Amino acid sequence: MRVDLMAQKGFDQAGIPTLIFTSPLTLHMDGDEAVIIPVPPAHTDADSMVYFRKADVLMIGDFFRAGYPNVGGTVNGMIAALGMAIGTCGPNTKVVPGHGPVMNRADIIAHRDMLMTVRDRVSELIKQGKSEDDVVVAHPTASYDPISLSGITQFYDENTIVRYRNGDAFVKQVYENLKPKS
Repeated sequence: MRVDLMAQKGFDQAGIPTLIFTSPLTLHMDGDEAVIIPVPPAHTDADSMVYFRKADVLMIGDFFRAGYPNVGGTVNGMIAALGMAIGTCGPNTKVVPGHGPVMNRADIIAHRDMLMTVRDRVSELIKQGKSEDDVVVAHPTASYDPISLSGITQFYDENTIVRYRNGDAFVKQVYENLKPKS
């Protein structure tokens, strides 16, 4: 869902974006190149990541984080965006997620693989005619809970921790994203 920024009250016109890009945009900053890379709808419908070539650092934002993701865009968009991030990273790239510690390419691969597995599990349950509640009870994230939920308390406030205590909120987002549209 796109927000009409012009219709919202309280936005200073100076804060409205004037540069819109649909392909990578390179900026030169302090002897480094910062490449802003738009990705498919993932965490939101307007995600991007920034790769600093000389520093070999990828600022990936909220479509990659410690714990289960928050899918505000699409599950498949998030998987595609993570694939783009994997392709951008080299073996020594430092990856700065939206929340959590600095990570690396292997961490992105593991996160993408988890997303694909959970997506496929939820999709199969939907094909079997399961309701959202049935899918949550089936706990399609169970095999990932020890990894995805381990130590997240150090990265989030109490309200967020309550939401991510288990994979249920994430499973509901995946279900809503994949269920047939009526």
